[in-house]
Amino acid sequence: QTYCIMATKEGNATCCTPSAWELQQEDHESYSPSGIDTIVGSEKAPVYYIESLSASNKAIVIFPDIYGFSSRLRKIADTLAAKGFHVMLLDCFHGDTAEGKPDLLAWLTKFPHESILQDIKAGLEFLLTKV
Repeated sequence: QTYCIMATKEGNATCCTPSAWELQQEDHESYSPSGIDTIVGSEKAPVYYIESLSASNKAIVIFPDIYGFSSRLRKIADTLAAKGFHVMLLDCFHGDTAEGKPDLLAWLTKFPHESILQDIKAGLEFLLTKV
């Protein structure tokens, strides 16, 4: 089964039809996530993690877009966990978002490639302890 989970701040990406996935249509702000929020690595990257609801060694890593974590992403992660995957949302922007930033390029330069690679490495090390 294939799921379309491309999303933008305003909703579905243009490649997604409104019926692509039922979770695209639901109320996400009132959702209570089932996973845990934690931090990983020396740079303290925020992580949302949900364990697979079945015995599994399969995992998915989700990198939030420039608008950060949302109830919607947590709900998607929880749904994928129910399908048999360990799921980790890794926020390489450390809780900062592009929201209200007049110069997006200047904002992005605050997150150098080396720092993001450290976050990814720490996230994968964390995930390997869970799978």
